[in-house]
Formats: sequence, structure tokens, C-alpha cells
Amino acid sequence: MEKASRRALTYYLLASPLFTILDFAAGANIRLSASIPVTGRAVYYAAAFAAGIAMFKRPASTTGLAALEAAVNLAILVLGLWFKYFGLLSSAVEGELAANPFTASVIMNALLSGTVLAITAYRRIATFESEMKE
Repeated sequence: MEKASRRALTYYLLASPLFTILDFAAGANIRLSASIPVTGRAVYYAAAFAAGIAMFKRPASTTGLAALEAAVNLAILVLGLWFKYFGLLSSAVEGELAANPFTASVIMNALLSGTVLAITAYRRIATFESEMKE
């Protein structure tokens, strides 16, 4: 399971160019919050791809880099939802109707990020347990 999860995390980040194309060309923004400007999303995708390359070359770095990527992605998602929520409240105070901020792409992003974070947390626990046995 450990090698399989490491490989999955590495390929997930190495697939960043595919997610970039889906985001910018097709408008299918499933990996990163759409509330981020284009430049910020491009920087994120480039950093995620670089992390994937680093993980491929140094498998020992997989857990830390994947956890960092997932934490950054979730922080961006939470902040984006937070700002949307306060925008929704502001609209309600002004008597305006606002769109639901919980779109399919936001939910897909949360599922992908949460899955990566869960896998990395599991790997960290397994690594810690094996070190404690030694």
C-alpha cells in the first residue's frame, strides 16, 4: 500500500499539466479554486508539477511535499469559500439574490484535496509507527 499510495501521489502532481489544460482551455477547474486569479493558478500548477518531479526523483520526499500541496490547496479552498460566504451574507443584507458558492467544481476540488491530505496523513502515521518499532 505504501508504494502504491506514493506512486498515486506522485502521478497526481505530475498530472498538473493536464489539470492546467483542463482549467485554462476547457474551463474545467476541478483541482484549484476558481476564485484565484489566472496568474496565481498558473503559479500553483507549476509548483505542483515541480513537486511531482521532486517526488519522482526523491520518493522519500513524497509525504512532505504532498502534504504541503494538499494543505495549500485546502487553505486556498477554505479562504475562497470563506470570502464567497461573506459575499453571500453581504448580498443578503443588501436584499440581493446570490448564487450558491458550493458548485460542482468546488466540491470536486475539496474531494481531491481531502483525498490527498488523507493519504499523506496515513503515510505519516505509518512512517511514525515503523520508526517507533525500531
